[in-house]
Amino acid sequence: MSHSNFEETEPLLTDARTPNDPDDEETLRGSSNFGGTSSEPPQPRAPRTREAPRDHTNFLPLRHGKFTRLEIMLAFTCLLLLILMSIFAGLYGPCLTPDCVLIAGKIIEDMDQTADPCEDFFQYSCGGWLKKHIIPDDKGRYGYFDILYEENQELLKRILEEDDFPSIETAGLPSPSVSIDKKNFYNLQSFYKSCMNEDHISQLGGAPLVPILNRLFENFPVENRFSLFNNFGHQLDNLQQAAPLDLLNLTNTLSNLSTIDVQPLLGFYVDADAKNPKENVLYLSQSGLVLPSKEYYEEEHIMVTYKSVMAELLGRALDNRSNFIIEMGYTISNDAIEDIYEYSIERFWLRGWEEIADKIIEFEKALAKISLSPEDFNDPEATYNKHTIKSLEKLSPTFFWSHYISSLLPPTIPDLPSKIILTSNQYFENLSNLVRKTPPPILQAYFAWQIIARHANSLDEKFQAPLRRLKAKLRGVDENVKPKRWEVCLSSVDQTLGRSIDIANQMIDSIKDAFVDRLPDLDWLDAETREKAIEKVDAIIQKVGYPIKSPNTTNPRSLQDYYRDIKFDEDNYFDNLLSSYLWGSEKQWKELGQPVNRYSWYMSPQTVNAYYNPTVNEIVFPAGILQFPFFSSKAPEYINYGAIGTVIGHELTHGFDNNGRQYDATGRLIQWWSNATVESFKEKAECFVNQYSKFTVNDTNGVPVHLNGRLTLGENLADNGG
Repeated sequence: MSHSNFEETEPLLTDARTPNDPDDEETLRGSSNFGGTSSEPPQPRAPRTREAPRDHTNFLPLRHGKFTRLEIMLAFTCLLLLILMSIFAGLYGPCLTPDCVLIAGKIIEDMDQTADPCEDFFQYSCGGWLKKHIIPDDKGRYGYFDILYEENQELLKRILEEDDFPSIETAGLPSPSVSIDKKNFYNLQSFYKSCMNEDHISQLGGAPLVPILNRLFENFPVENRFSLFNNFGHQLDNLQQAAPLDLLNLTNTLSNLSTIDVQPLLGFYVDADAKNPKENVLYLSQSGLVLPSKEYYEEEHIMVTYKSVMAELLGRALDNRSNFIIEMGYTISNDAIEDIYEYSIERFWLRGWEEIADKIIEFEKALAKISLSPEDFNDPEATYNKHTIKSLEKLSPTFFWSHYISSLLPPTIPDLPSKIILTSNQYFENLSNLVRKTPPPILQAYFAWQIIARHANSLDEKFQAPLRRLKAKLRGVDENVKPKRWEVCLSSVDQTLGRSIDIANQMIDSIKDAFVDRLPDLDWLDAETREKAIEKVDAIIQKVGYPIKSPNTTNPRSLQDYYRDIKFDEDNYFDNLLSSYLWGSEKQWKELGQPVNRYSWYMSPQTVNAYYNPTVNEIVFPAGILQFPFFSSKAPEYINYGAIGTVIGHELTHGFDNNGRQYDATGRLIQWWSNATVESFKEKAECFVNQYSKFTVNDTNGVPVHLNGRLTLGENLADNGG
């Protein structure tokens, strides 16, 4: 299932959406101005109908001589309108408040008035801003989303680094709640401090990986003489002689790895059933590619860097090889151990790490070939394939599915699920065949690499630097620019523990009204589909600010209950992360088969973004984006509509883009458009595909690369709709 969010295509639009700089300190501080308005879930408005537009034009013959009664009435009406316009001009003249003057100044400052708006409206609107700002060396894009994000992060940093509990946050809370609030805060602070303790992280080096890798070798053993890690790649030509694959060991390995957020070969998640959105079901999807998309495995210059990074990280992770091999039960002479320690990482490559990397990459390339492309996931109907355990085991018999799922189910759910959704039948059928024909030593090496790649960023700089080099190659940024540690740690906190409203809600309502009012102008939309579209707009749930249930982020006890089973040690960042992964996995499995929690949010309140969720038919706007320059209660309405209104319109349009249009007013995946309307939509959408596919950006070598208009279709439609 897709949760479409606004910021995904910002690089396409740069920053023309909101030509203002954040300058209002009060609005930047003001999360207290935004929040949930009720403990009950937001209710959709009553349905409405729309009449067909009527022609009110009067065709009157020309007359000469005295005025008719109608002409006199028209003249009187015009005079009355002029009087009213004069009155309203006085009431709603130019806004000259300090805030309006500030905003106007920012707009003018961001413009390039030397540009011809008829020739280049973007340069005319945003040229001043572009002249004053450059994209940082470590970023692939930069705009107001990033600026506001940085300011939000600075605020959170100040709070988390305070020595004393920020008492201002507990104003008005009863005494017991203050105590609970302090405990919640100190637990959060412990996680942050553990991440900031770089000295301790450096002292540990790659040691935190050792027990995890040891567990892998215990769960998925390979004969010593065939292990790639035991023989430095010298036995690569004889791998087919290794013992056959043990399917139970394979299943146990996948199950154990999933609890530490490593999902090779396949991934799972629990979410609303797209065709019965009131119930949570288990989804199984493709997984296991370290690179962001299968297409990267066909780019030779990227694969050269990938191989180099993989070889270095394999060497780093297995650097303390004497302990490693002894604990795995392998035998190696003391002379060989001394030889290993004499060589640098570069010399290790010569002894086999690159050969091992070649074998892992060869397997990943085979995995990429059977994987769906990103644009394939834009079709929710094609990625909804219902199965039972029995039919899944018939389709993909290499895995013991009953054992895999039962090993992950919590004790509160004794029965296996009756329904499982696959994103692709073909992938799981091909995966079964691919894994069976792959020698176990290569699978073992691949699993080890999956562990290392997933957790390297949580280790010291020696592990982080190679991954930064790979990301730099993929994004075209400077690999030598190291992010500030506090930024890394705040991001980690947000991923692990992250969790004026009336004005914003009124704006959403009015934009929904405008959307409905324009539907009759779409001649390709037949009457029946138009009425159902109106029903869907009316049924959209809007969430603004922050969660008010499950958990209620304004209530200390609710937060305490939500995070009850997770405690952090400020001296052990890596273990804290593993604890959070296990906690998240268990929490997700507990949702299986339960009614969908319509209160849950997929973004934390401080996030500078927004999203549309099709299976709940909701649009969500966290407090993080409800700040200047996107939104200010002190700004004129027309400024807010030009800024946050664009975001609202974008998310609303997602409900009717190439993905969202396939979900009805209740969030159910079903064809509710007529066939003729669907065909008309596809024909018009193809124009957007072709238009955006003509845009190019230069890669790091200055070679133009065309955008994938089909992949970005949903975001492009939403941008234009917004």
